[in-house]
Amino acid sequence: MEEARARLQAEGVPLVEDPGWRDPTHDAEVCFLDPNGLTGRLFSRDPTVLRNEGPLFSSKESLGIGVQKIIPHHLGHIGIQVPDAQATAAFYTEKAGLRLTEWNNAGIYFLRAGRDHHGLGLVPNPEGAGVVYHHVAWDIGNMTDLWNCGEFLRERDIPISLGPGWWEQGHQTELNFLDPDGQRIEIYCHIDQVADDAEPVGPSPAFFHSFSFDERFDPHAVRTG
Repeated sequence: MEEARARLQAEGVPLVEDPGWRDPTHDAEVCFLDPNGLTGRLFSRDPTVLRNEGPLFSSKESLGIGVQKIIPHHLGHIGIQVPDAQATAAFYTEKAGLRLTEWNNAGIYFLRAGRDHHGLGLVPNPEGAGVVYHHVAWDIGNMTDLWNCGEFLRERDIPISLGPGWWEQGHQTELNFLDPDGQRIEIYCHIDQVADDAEPVGPSPAFFHSFSFDERFDPHAVRTG
């Protein structure tokens, strides 16, 4: 953290010493402002806390029964719209230590901190527009629970706005819906894992592959790219 703080200061990045809250699980953290005025946060945590990858399918014999709530494993990534996605991506890679995984021909940049394909998606905004929330994505763990999320939403007449399906970037199997405020929520599982030394890929095609909930299958067998 001290090396990160020193690097940010040397690059002239504004630091935020008192952001107003702190996660009690963080051993140390450094907060800073990005070029859009958003607060970024680098933190360290107990290395024994490991993510639960989960199986492709759970052991449930049937789908959609007794589903009372959607329970994600963890926050997977966020997407924001910014005036200049390429410039913001350069800031996060050159000054904040993220790695560029991929960018597509729609001008969206995908950055990672760990092995997940991306933890931050930067979507270009129309010329002159400011910073806008795009979506938040939660990892549900496996395909069975993703199917059950679809049943949960349909039983409550909550429209699925996109999906099920997957993008060429990340290949996570996902569905999307809107919360009561009209904000986009993504529920997904099995995002691509990327080696630490992998070279950035792009521009790749911005293409969404749809499928149906009517049939259970292994999406890994039919992925492209």
